[in-house]
Amino acid sequence: MPDGRRGAKGNTPTRQPLTHFLCLPLVSASSRPALESNIEIFRRDVCYEHDGVPGNVHPKAVRPFRTLHLTLGVMSLKSADLDGATALLQSLDLEQLLWGQAVTSRPSFGNVSTGSSAKQADKSSPLTVTLKGLESMHDPNNTSILFVAPHDSSDRLMDFCLTVQKIFREAGFLLPDDRPLKLHATIVNTIYAKRAATQGQAPSEPKTQVDSSGIVRPIRPVANSGEGSGHGPNANAPLKINAVEILDRFKHFVWASDIVIEKMAICEMGAKPVRVDSGTVIDEQYTIAASAPLPAP
Repeated sequence: MPDGRRGAKGNTPTRQPLTHFLCLPLVSASSRPALESNIEIFRRDVCYEHDGVPGNVHPKAVRPFRTLHLTLGVMSLKSADLDGATALLQSLDLEQLLWGQAVTSRPSFGNVSTGSSAKQADKSSPLTVTLKGLESMHDPNNTSILFVAPHDSSDRLMDFCLTVQKIFREAGFLLPDDRPLKLHATIVNTIYAKRAATQGQAPSEPKTQVDSSGIVRPIRPVANSGEGSGHGPNANAPLKINAVEILDRFKHFVWASDIVIEKMAICEMGAKPVRVDSGTVIDEQYTIAASAPLPAP
């Protein structure tokens, strides 16, 4: 089982390689159309020139829609550890935990909106979230991460995630992290654009192709998934942007409404390319190593 081993001097933890993360995936057959369309609207708005004004976000910094998720914690697992984490996940009664007692000493979390009054959901209703607005993880004038906070009208999401996080942390599968849980879907992370920017690659309008369903989609270059995980307490990229105007334009933007959370998953770190039959890369997504279903509609 993974542990936080100390370094040679005994006073600093040895940094462990990040291999997996525990999350709630946000992409499903029902949410995909809205997320795919709105991520592309955002990409074209902030990455490319409009009326002589250049975009200030590198295209590689905008996360592919298939990667959208809510992270509960990160892991450093060997094969045996992954087997144990998988067994733990699949042994949990997630429906019971979803409707269980709220965890004690719940801190104040300002990033998960529940609306002016949380409605009482019946026990047959699935867990749903709406992604609306855009926020910065740092000072908006000098930031590297932009995200969307999940809006949960039933007021179950945070307590549920804290409960599951606590179970995995006490079992030793999640790496220590003293920060309060901040549920968010990352839209921009410049750590993924760092290498392209330093190599002088200028943003340009992406090439497109028409898929079998007749939808025009951009053709993505293959990403180097080892350039940075984008997860964990050290995921603060040195490449910064001024996002003040972007945040203002997208503060009321609805990325997707009433997304049904279908499962809890353990995903491999590092998004992998998604290819069509011809071998062309059209997107990226995380590989799910294990999952367990949540209540369905």
